Amino acid sequence: MKDRQDCQARYTVTRDAQGRAIMHTPVGQVKIHIPQPGALPQFVTIARSYADMHIAVESMEAGTVFMVALETNLHRTGDGRYRPVSAKLTKRVG
Repeated sequence: MKDRQDCQARYTVTRDAQGRAIMHTPVGQVKIHIPQPGALPQFVTIARSYADMHIAVESMEAGTVFMVALETNLHRTGDGRYRPVSAKLTKRVG
């Protein structure tokens, strides 16, 4: 029984709930903020891999608009506004 638990623990460390492999590929740095009307944007997190970014976005409610700023080698290389439509789908806004 112990061997099965060890095997299951190793599997869940490298897989998400749907069984897909979790990739910790470096993306530079992604800063995620939620815009606030009439105030500074609310900081959410800094993600250093796609998996970290996916976890942050997956925890948001559907319909929440968030801003993403990609930085590579200390330079801003991209940005955008997005809205999670469901747990599996995110839509670019504007």
